[in-house]
Amino acid sequence: MGLLLAKLAIGVLVRLGPEQLPRLDMINIDWRILVFTLLIILLIGLSFGMAPAFQSLKLNPNESLKEGGRGASSGNRQRRTRSVLVVAEVALALALLISHAAELR
Repeated sequence: MGLLLAKLAIGVLVRLGPEQLPRLDMINIDWRILVFTLLIILLIGLSFGMAPAFQSLKLNPNESLKEGGRGASSGNRQRRTRSVLVVAEVALALALLISHAAELR
């Protein structure tokens, strides 16, 4: 969707842009950069997707079952990381909400 919007925006910019702007007609999407960005996105997505899988390999299922699912298997570091992620998510959601409310005014 963003790629389509960028292509349309470039067309509008070229048509409506001032003629004294040099090389205005040479503006386009660099496909090499786009492919590089897509590869980086895939690499990051796979690495962050595999991180929980590798973390679950460290857990002993027998110990978790013996503890009865009380959540004692997660250490302080995991709880702290989870808390930081929750706080960051709430902060981003609040920032988006505030910016959207300010935009509606």
